[in-house]
Amino acid sequence: MLTNRFPEVAELLSGWDFVIHGRINTRMLSPKTRYKAYLVFKLKDDTYGFRNTPIEAAVLLGGAEVSKRVVYVQAESGIVGNGDQYPKERGDNWFEVELGAFEFTKERDGDLEILLERRHYDAKGGVIIQGTEIRPN
Repeated sequence: MLTNRFPEVAELLSGWDFVIHGRINTRMLSPKTRYKAYLVFKLKDDTYGFRNTPIEAAVLLGGAEVSKRVVYVQAESGIVGNGDQYPKERGDNWFEVELGAFEFTKERDGDLEILLERRHYDAKGGVIIQGTEIRPN
């Protein structure tokens, strides 16, 4: 059974591209605070197309890129890259992977955007996305 805090979640049934773009206004954030952004997700038993597949993640503040890295939603243990982020199991039966860290100041007003992208001609499916989380660090 999937337990989550939201009445609806997104599921990638089957597709070629994996693209997530989220945006919030920075008025929802506390100034002079360091944050980390996470993707919260679950893998189905029949997940395919994600094993050891790098996904580009970026965090933008006011249109300026403040963090960029490679993340994985499904990786074999022992595969480690320079600064790459791998999924960790949470206590609520979901996984999370860190997408980026940033510090919010009033000078960086505007929108906070989170982008994930994997555009390649390989089929993917079986990932359930609960959403993104932004937490003080």
